[in-house]
Amino acid sequence: QTNSSNKDSNKNNSKNDDSDSDDDNNPDYNERKPGPIDIDTCQRHLTPTERHHLRAMHKLGYQHLRRNDLPSALTVFTEILRGQTERHGKRSIQVAMAMHNLGVVYVKAEKYPEACRLCDGAARIRVEKLGKDHLDVAVSLAQQGVALMEMREYEVALASFREALRIRILGLGEEHPLVVRLLNNIGCALFEMDDLEESKGIFDEALRLQRLLMREQNGEVKGGRSSSGNGGNSA
Repeated sequence: QTNSSNKDSNKNNSKNDDSDSDDDNNPDYNERKPGPIDIDTCQRHLTPTERHHLRAMHKLGYQHLRRNDLPSALTVFTEILRGQTERHGKRSIQVAMAMHNLGVVYVKAEKYPEACRLCDGAARIRVEKLGKDHLDVAVSLAQQGVALMEMREYEVALASFREALRIRILGLGEEHPLVVRLLNNIGCALFEMDDLEESKGIFDEALRLQRLLMREQNGEVKGGRSSSGNGGNSA
């Protein structure tokens, strides 16, 4: 019974681990706006008119999410995807963003197969358009992994998390909060697969990095200096 309770706790940690907006120190995410979940509002690929319209649609979607009105939120983000598909084509960056966002809302609605399909599609388009090492690919892979964990597809989730981790280490370095988050997710997947030894090693590494980041953050506050490299912002 205790082991089952621990697994439920770890699964919940994994579900929440990649739900926040990405770190502002990454230039690709400077235009992201924090929301109740990881909605991608990166608008660098849009015209000013499109940007204004999309901002209004996202605001409406946020309002529904904050009220936990998931059917209305799904309607809004489905409409965004439809509009982006009509304007830019099925294989566009804009559609990848809309697919990712709708997938995130489906995770919140606990409709995990739909979420997995959308995040997978978003990741594939981003690989095609941006390259396999782009940080936006990692965002969609991580969210796909969360959906797969809820579907108890632990081995496939682990593969998604590990590829996202590779991309983030390449783009952000090892000592970064987003890397720690993925290590925790990987540890949860391994734990669910009963690979307790490797799971412990991953959790230990995540804890080591978290402590290091906390020390750097405290040093920044006490010394009044900005830390080099990854910075101290949480993601």
